[in-house]
Amino acid sequence: MLSVLSALGLQINKVTGNSMLPVIPANSYILFYTQFRHHKLKVGDIVRVNHPLYGNIIKQICQIEQNHSAFWLQGMNSESVSIREMGVIKPEQISAKLLLSIKPK
Repeated sequence: MLSVLSALGLQINKVTGNSMLPVIPANSYILFYTQFRHHKLKVGDIVRVNHPLYGNIIKQICQIEQNHSAFWLQGMNSESVSIREMGVIKPEQISAKLLLSIKPK
């Protein structure tokens, strides 16, 4: 099953923190699309980022630099890493775009 998902450019992850509350609570399962195009990302999209300090994190795009050359991301909760702490994100650091989240019961 996982190899089929991977072949379609899909990955499933489980959320462990509260930085995206209330939209994506901890223990939610999220379906990501990995074969997206960076130039089609827009403000409000939720993405998975390979950050050099924080590892794989999930954040929302809040600002896009000209020609999609850089992105600024934010969490949705006060527990999240701040925009300044995270710094500017290069397109190649964005590894996937959120398609679907399934909240825990």
